[in-house]
Amino acid sequence: MRFQKFVRELPVIPVYRPVDISPVPLNTEALRRAYSPSRWGAEGVGQVYHGIAPEYWQHASDWEQKPTLFFERLIAEGKIDMLGCRDAAGNPVKITTLWGFADGSPNADPRGPGQGNITVPGPCFIGRFAEPFVVRDINFLPHRRSTHLHGAHSPSHSDGSPHFFIEPGKSRDYYYPNIPPRAHDANLDILAEAADSEIGYEQAAAKLGIPLYVSKPGPAPIGDDPPGGWPNESIDGTPARVVRELGPLGGQAGRKWEMPDMTDTNWYHDHAMDETGPGVYSGLAGYYMTTDPTSEELMRKNVIPTYYPRTGAIDVDGSSAGLDFDPLKRGGPDTDYGKYFQIMSFSDKTCNEDGSLFYDVLRHDGQIGDIPTVNGISCPVLHVENRKYRFHMHGVGTARAWYLKLRNGDHNTVAPFMQIGYDAWFYEKPMMMDGLLLFVAKRRDVIVDFGDMWDRGIREVYIENCLPQIDGRGPRGTADLREIGDRTLADGEPGERQLKIIITDQPIHGGKPDLNIDLDTHLRENVRITVDEVVKTRILSFKRHNGAWTINNTFYDRSVGNITPTIGTAERWIIRNNGGGWWHPIHIHLEAHQWQKINGTVPHPSEAFWKQDTTVLGSNDEIETFMKFRTWLGPFVFHCHNLEHEDMRMMFNFDPQLLPVESPQQTQNLFP
Repeated sequence: MRFQKFVRELPVIPVYRPVDISPVPLNTEALRRAYSPSRWGAEGVGQVYHGIAPEYWQHASDWEQKPTLFFERLIAEGKIDMLGCRDAAGNPVKITTLWGFADGSPNADPRGPGQGNITVPGPCFIGRFAEPFVVRDINFLPHRRSTHLHGAHSPSHSDGSPHFFIEPGKSRDYYYPNIPPRAHDANLDILAEAADSEIGYEQAAAKLGIPLYVSKPGPAPIGDDPPGGWPNESIDGTPARVVRELGPLGGQAGRKWEMPDMTDTNWYHDHAMDETGPGVYSGLAGYYMTTDPTSEELMRKNVIPTYYPRTGAIDVDGSSAGLDFDPLKRGGPDTDYGKYFQIMSFSDKTCNEDGSLFYDVLRHDGQIGDIPTVNGISCPVLHVENRKYRFHMHGVGTARAWYLKLRNGDHNTVAPFMQIGYDAWFYEKPMMMDGLLLFVAKRRDVIVDFGDMWDRGIREVYIENCLPQIDGRGPRGTADLREIGDRTLADGEPGERQLKIIITDQPIHGGKPDLNIDLDTHLRENVRITVDEVVKTRILSFKRHNGAWTINNTFYDRSVGNITPTIGTAERWIIRNNGGGWWHPIHIHLEAHQWQKINGTVPHPSEAFWKQDTTVLGSNDEIETFMKFRTWLGPFVFHCHNLEHEDMRMMFNFDPQLLPVESPQQTQNLFP
């Protein structure tokens, strides 16, 4: 038996194809209630067991500026040649059984293994601003699952809270409107008018002409409920308060969007209660890219690679007259997807002797593996042209940290990364980074200049992890980027090679003109949250308690809204790691947050004041962050993204409310 290392080409993640596209934008309630994919028959939109978000039916008309796309995302088991082991005849052996996502469309991307067969990672969605997606998840596993769209601004029902399940054999319709928040949420105007005029909330909204959306009882499509209705009480017997008033949902049509908060790079993953660790470890994760006029113009001008085919005349610098946004052509052979743009999903696994996956259910510190994988296979190779490439680099383990460098065969660093984005959002301008810290859920978008390496005589390079880690607690010491470089491996010290890259002067990806990007290129505006917007400060302590994991010495209770922000406001959260040597990557759902300080001082330039969705707390770190809460009623969650810690209840609900209330409260909604 032979173990193949740096032989198999890095897999290209296939792109989801819609099962249906509405003929026109469904920008009225009547149009939405009248239209459903014919493929779905009697189980039309929202008529599946777990329903669809009530906000799908009720909202402002400018949410749909393009036709709605309908998808099927299958959750199933499959076999993957992860290890690349071969017998003497060259046949694959030690095949690994994993869980994964699959495209249910008859138009499925042919780069995938075939309709209904899983890929690990799962296929990639490509969407546009104000182009709604309805994604029907169908669970073929014998376990409850829940799917979270990480980084997105989505309603509570579709956010993937761990107890908003997809039962075995059942379906849930996830509604992703693909919009940012409004720049100024109408809820603030209503509250101000109510206070100034000494009138009630509804009266104030009516006086201002701001619609308040109200969910209709009864099953869809006439009402807003699933066929069996929402349950009257939760599984543990606690009454569920099903809120029928949805509020202003940001405000009336035409109100300004906060376009700088439109996400660029999201991912989706399993989020099932108490089982997120084994779910993600087993392969339940995938990607979700979005564009808006800002990023589409960057693609048209060949500043970054394009997901869309070019149209019209193409200049010598690679810019084009336009782009073709046909949903069936996105990420296809006439685009840069899978060529000059590569998604790199870094993970680590442990396998039994027969190639089956090993997961230690008793290892509550955090699970780390001894087999590095990228895009679902161990130690792949990537061939590139001698020009610039864009890599979307993502840590998808359950407890592993990476400090990635570009190194040669002697383990010496040969080039920096030009970082253009962090988590779900592009920076205002690129910045150079010698190495990239990835931890669970963290993403970094970078440009790598292989043309410069070629000119210096470099023909091969490795992406190498230079951060020692011996167990699931995480690396030792602070996660402050200003200090962590002192604890990484020095040049010449062997790290763990993740991916080999071979540079050629042949046009293997089309030989297109190089990207028009440098350190002065403007990418995406960043709107900073100011201290005068902050209405409340909260202190959150993450620590081990009674042998398990807590926030403020409290275990997760799905029926409790531990924090109840007022919709439209901003808060200061001081996030502390009081857990000794463990690292805790803290993911906050719903919106971006912005670092102000780490351990009392201004953070590294790549982290200070930029949008993030996951904050890494190193040993005894304290981070001050600002965050807004817009558009949606809760509940949402925040939690440690060391998934074994999350499964051991290191998680809280935050439950945005229309009116100011004190915390804690019973959660407003239950969408099981």
